[in-house]
Amino acid sequence: MQRIVVVVRSLLRLNFEWAEFPELSSKNKIAAKGLFILKKHLPQVLKYFSKESVLSTLNHYIIELRHNEKMEDNRVLRLFKIWLKSLVYRRLIFVIVEGLVLPFSGVLALLPGPNIFFYGLFVLFYFHIKSFLALRKLKLEDLCIEIKGNFI
Repeated sequence: MQRIVVVVRSLLRLNFEWAEFPELSSKNKIAAKGLFILKKHLPQVLKYFSKESVLSTLNHYIIELRHNEKMEDNRVLRLFKIWLKSLVYRRLIFVIVEGLVLPFSGVLALLPGPNIFFYGLFVLFYFHIKSFLALRKLKLEDLCIEIKGNFI
């Protein structure tokens, strides 16, 4: 199993940061070429899509929570669960807004050139709905979580 490292910057403000996670990849030759172009020209977009992809398959990874707070592991787990729930609500808002805007961006297909507005919005919608559906079904008990305190 691959490892994801989540660093807890502040437990009081629920400030969690993704430190290490696998990069998005594909065995398909055309998709791999597209990911290579994204990595070369827009690395932050590829990083965002990689995070969304990891969120949709979170139960397939070992999650390592690193924190420097003097708190017991049960409290860290509860706050991590609250953070995951906030991600679910945030993804729900993204899906609703993108679902409402997506039909109107199809009108931009009338403009000459590639319809990058519709395509880009559709890719965002796809990753957000995929992560929303996976996070909604996720149970904390199903995750393989390792907590390491006084690490930072």
